[in-house]
Amino acid sequence: SVSVNREYCFKTLVETDTALYYYFNIDRNYYEREVVTDEAKMGEIGGVLHLQQRDEIFKVITYTKVWVTAFDFIKIDYKNSLVILGQDLSSLLDKPQRNKDYANLTTMLAGFLGIHATDLKALDLKPALPEFESEKIGRIVEHQFSTSNQKFNHSTKVSSYEDVRDDNFYKIGTSKEKLDYYGVCKNYKTQLDAINVTLTIRLPLKLYNSSPLNPIYEALIDDALSSKSFEYGIERIIEKL
Repeated sequence: SVSVNREYCFKTLVETDTALYYYFNIDRNYYEREVVTDEAKMGEIGGVLHLQQRDEIFKVITYTKVWVTAFDFIKIDYKNSLVILGQDLSSLLDKPQRNKDYANLTTMLAGFLGIHATDLKALDLKPALPEFESEKIGRIVEHQFSTSNQKFNHSTKVSSYEDVRDDNFYKIGTSKEKLDYYGVCKNYKTQLDAINVTLTIRLPLKLYNSSPLNPIYEALIDDALSSKSFEYGIERIIEKL
C-alpha cells in the first residue's frame, strides 16, 4: 500500500538576503476522471454488474485517486516586513481541507514567532485590484467588477496574448461608471528577464453580493516555473498594498 502523509513534515530552510523560507511536505490528492471506451474493460465491468448484454452499459466513468507531494511554505519577508503563507497545489483541495491545512500553517507560524495564532492579522488584498487594472505592465486575462450602485455585475476573460482592457465594452463602461473590482487575473511575461507568472485575486460573487466590503486574503500564483518568476509575482502584489 502507498504511504500517505497528511501531516506537515519539515523539509528544509532557505535563507536569502531579503527572506527566510520554511518548507514543509504534505501529501494531497486529486481524482483523475476517465471515460472507459475499451471494449475489454467494458466487458469486465458488465460481468461485475451481472449484465446480460453489452448494450445495457450506456457509459462508464472511472475516478482514480492520485496522491502527490506538495511543498507548502512560510516566508518571512524581511524586505517588506511581512509573513506569507503558501499552499502548494491548493486547487486540489476542497475548502474544508484547505482551511484545515491553512490553520495548521498558521499555528506553526505563531509557534515560530512565540505568539498566539489569533494575534496574526491577515492583509486584505481587495484594495490592490484597481491598481492591477491601472498598471500599464502586464496583461489582464480576466476580471470581475460591478458598477458603483451594484446594479450590474460583469465577468469576462480573453484568449492568449489578448488584454481584456482592450475590449470596447469595457472602455465605454470605464468612461461612464466608477467600477468596483472584485476579481482580477493578470499575467506578467517578459523575455528579457525570463519572467512568466499569472496572479489571480478574486472574491466569489456570492460573498461580494453579501457585502462588497468582504476582504480577500488569498492570491493564486500560477505559471511560475522559476523562483525568479515566483518572487516577481509576490512583489507585484505587495507593492500595491
